[in-house]
Amino acid sequence: MTTDDGSGASEMVRRAVVAKGPGMSGGQLQAIDSGSLTTRDSTRVFPAGWSVQVPGRGSIFVRVSDESNGLTPVVLLHGLAATADLNWSTTMPALSRSFSVVAPDLRGHGNTTTERDRFTIEEAADDVAALADVLSLGRFIVVGYSLGGAIAQLLCRRHPDKVRGLVLCATSRSFRGTLLERVLFAALRPLRVASRSMPDRTARAAGRFLAERFVGSHSVRGLADQVGKFDVRQVLDATLALANYRSYDWIGAINVPSAVLVHLRDRLVPARRQFALAHSLPGALVYQVDGDHFAVVKEPEAFASTLITAVRDVHSRSRRATRVPCAAQAV
Repeated sequence: MTTDDGSGASEMVRRAVVAKGPGMSGGQLQAIDSGSLTTRDSTRVFPAGWSVQVPGRGSIFVRVSDESNGLTPVVLLHGLAATADLNWSTTMPALSRSFSVVAPDLRGHGNTTTERDRFTIEEAADDVAALADVLSLGRFIVVGYSLGGAIAQLLCRRHPDKVRGLVLCATSRSFRGTLLERVLFAALRPLRVASRSMPDRTARAAGRFLAERFVGSHSVRGLADQVGKFDVRQVLDATLALANYRSYDWIGAINVPSAVLVHLRDRLVPARRQFALAHSLPGALVYQVDGDHFAVVKEPEAFASTLITAVRDVHSRSRRATRVPCAAQAV
């Protein structure tokens, strides 16, 4: 099977894909007419995306490196209310030179449609594991950003046979420590109820605001349109799930090579929590990012360079390590 522009899809997508992702030609994403995102100078950023039917879970939209045969898979998990495109546009091209990169839209986000409406971090982790089975990835390195970091931690715990390395970015073992955070999270439940009658235009307006605030003059056309491409109720569910997320009791049992990218000016997930996460992971290396929670899009070159270094380090250590489970016990 080939993409619209005639480039060859990876072998694993040839085996698993059933249909191209919705909205990938004309309309929803600016500057996409052949399934690939481009920069303003027409440089290709992403390979074509695919909608993969995952038994019992629904249709998961995923982008996969074209030239992936024989390379170690790296699965990229984006943050809350983002998409794979928005989170990883500046990282995937360079990372794809050395690894088989797989970047799905999480449930309730982007072009993924799941059979279960409510969002839980456990379900999201199981989605990724099931997608990996369909794509025959084998053992892979997982990279999680913010919400994706919590999912990556649980993926390690729930599916220890699948993960050979772990890289966490702008994330934590818990997301509700301060009084302000507790107050904000307490307000989410009534907001979740109110969201049942929230018009779509409200979500789109919020998306445009976020795009203007956080994406701004980013060099990739069409990414601003990605902000706000989510199911409002599922994103609120995801936020509530983060409010209740705690990995203190079991994070130390993860024993694959790992690295943590600490965002030094992060005001959403304070750097002290990110350092604490790193100290809880046996043998984790720390890489510092001189940016805030949105450095992935606001400081793209510096972030991408740091992430690629971290992934290469984890990959090198995973090749030397004895093949052991990701955690002492699956749950």
